[in-house]
Amino acid sequence: MQQIISNIGSFLWGPPMIVAIMGCGILLTVRSKFFVFRYFGLIFKKALGSMKSSGQKRTGNASPFEAICVAVGGAVGVGSLGGLHTTLSHPVTSSHMGVPDETRRKMGITPGMIRVSVGIEEADDLVADFENALKVFG
Repeated sequence: MQQIISNIGSFLWGPPMIVAIMGCGILLTVRSKFFVFRYFGLIFKKALGSMKSSGQKRTGNASPFEAICVAVGGAVGVGSLGGLHTTLSHPVTSSHMGVPDETRRKMGITPGMIRVSVGIEEADDLVADFENALKVFG
């Protein structure tokens, strides 16, 4: 039974998933009237232009470039939500990057914190993986 489930999972995460992801990408691109392509230059002009010292005072914690990086990273990372695999993240440099340090600390989010989202792996395998990682990077 486990082999059958494994074969089905391997098949679904192969060509059908690629077709579904590409189909969604194409559909959203068409529905947004090719927004990314139409405004690609403007997005990067604003983002990369903000990296130059322009003498203008910024209001906010993140530059436009950082905001784009966080937005893209957030969109890409969404695939792991509810996923099958265990993922690790560093909230201070990802999900809570734009939150002031004092506020993050009040929330219990410190610079050394690592968030673990556990997937469907066996608990013993996860423990062994973490122990091995701590031996290597410890």
